[in-house]
Amino acid sequence: MLTKQMTIIVLKDNNGSALSPPHFHAGILNPKHSHFPSTVYCETRELHCSKNKMLLHVTTLSLIVGLAIAEPGDWLPFSVSNSVEVNTDFSGMDIERFLVKLPCRTSVWFKLFLRRENGANSHIELYDKVRGNIYCNGAGARNWYDGQKTDFTIANGAMQCESDGQSIILVVEKTADRVTIKNQGRTLYNKDFTANDANCRQATSRVKTQVWRYGGSLGLSVLNKATLGYWQWLPFSVSNSVEVNTDFSGMDIERFLVKLPCRTAVWFKLFLRRENGANSHIELFDKVRGNIYCNGAGARNWYDGQKTDFTIANGAMQCESDGQNIILVVEKTADRVTIKNQGRTLYNKDFTANDANCRQATSRVKTQVWRYGGSLGLSVFDDSIFA
Repeated sequence: MLTKQMTIIVLKDNNGSALSPPHFHAGILNPKHSHFPSTVYCETRELHCSKNKMLLHVTTLSLIVGLAIAEPGDWLPFSVSNSVEVNTDFSGMDIERFLVKLPCRTSVWFKLFLRRENGANSHIELYDKVRGNIYCNGAGARNWYDGQKTDFTIANGAMQCESDGQSIILVVEKTADRVTIKNQGRTLYNKDFTANDANCRQATSRVKTQVWRYGGSLGLSVLNKATLGYWQWLPFSVSNSVEVNTDFSGMDIERFLVKLPCRTAVWFKLFLRRENGANSHIELFDKVRGNIYCNGAGARNWYDGQKTDFTIANGAMQCESDGQNIILVVEKTADRVTIKNQGRTLYNKDFTANDANCRQATSRVKTQVWRYGGSLGLSVFDDSIFA
């Protein structure tokens, strides 16, 4: 994404009051540095920061009170002496995701505590690159800290370094039914929950870190509802189509987010392409009608492919809490395409061998809009967010 170095920071003045527009809302923070810059170029949250905007000297403020995870890839450092504790909000999301950045060439013993409002839910602990455990509070015989601990192993060499040769990024996915540890799209370990796993199945409202016997820092990023709230959107409209290269090589699901106006129906299309041509498109005429196109599929009687019309239940698309926007998430794999809103499935199409290029990986997405005077927003959840 073009805006992956944007970071939202929260600032307070000497009286403890948060600064608000027109004074401050967003700042550039170079992710390569562990400290705040001495100056910040800023403007309102809805726009990008740039050097031709208002200059604000951070040194004139008494306190920097927090760093929000404005997008995946903004890492909160944690270490033996510096534990991190983050409130989370996964309401409306079907999967909780926690990203941990580890050193590539060193094994580190660390733990993530996943908590609910009134106590412990679970933890995920790794002693090194091949051994770990999952703890479920209230589970089993409750003979280990009022719960049950499940030890596991990971195949030697299964954790792969990023292209920089410096880091390993683990993705911990948790739902009411499972916990999964992934690296570059591959599953390293999975535990399916049963009723006996008790609080492991509860939603996480807070995550806390712990590290042992390591002199450096790890990184934590949480992909929750707050992440969507500060997502970096690329505006597109009738006169301004957006075209973005994508890289889903390390991910098992392609995700495309579209921000629509809450009170107006908009006709738009996402073209999903491969290196050598069209794969598919997802088109919505309004809030209840649309179609999926698969290139090379079926009788190939519609632009050398097949078009499948679908409907969405009236009123199924729900506005965000701001009352201004609807956020749709388009998920695509080799086996399906799914349109979601606030964690609910609006439409799903399972692919067969007959769906041809719909099953191919997307390397480029392009937008189109008809008959609407405003702008929509596009964000792509691909490997670039981990850069």
